Amino acid sequence: MFACLIIGDSIGVGMSRAISDRYAGQCDKLVEERATASQILSWRSPNKFYGTTLLAVGSNDEPSRLLALKLTKLRQNIPTQRAIWILPYSRTRAYLINSIAVRFGDETLDLARFQSKDRIHPVDYREVAAVLLP
Repeated sequence: MFACLIIGDSIGVGMSRAISDRYAGQCDKLVEERATASQILSWRSPNKFYGTTLLAVGSNDEPSRLLALKLTKLRQNIPTQRAIWILPYSRTRAYLINSIAVRFGDETLDLARFQSKDRIHPVDYREVAAVLLP
């Protein structure tokens, strides 16, 4: 499998499990339940180049100009060929994160396409993984 990285909060945790279950190879992971953009920025930046990076960041932060700056800094520090941002169910947060993706020419996957019981997490991360990496 190609070199891949998953960065994020509880959504990243769920995605990393689903991707690991779906594929024999495993992605590197920088994920933690309830992580904020500030916490993720404080983690050590990866020092290898990734074919694909999945970013599930921002759902635990208030949408603001400061969050946009943090997400921009995070994206600038990720050495990757392809970045895919997971857009949260919150439309305000999704629009902000999408604006960062557009700025970098990155892809997005909107969780609004998937069923959720709490409007934060998908019911079945396997469905999301199947769309991301068919």
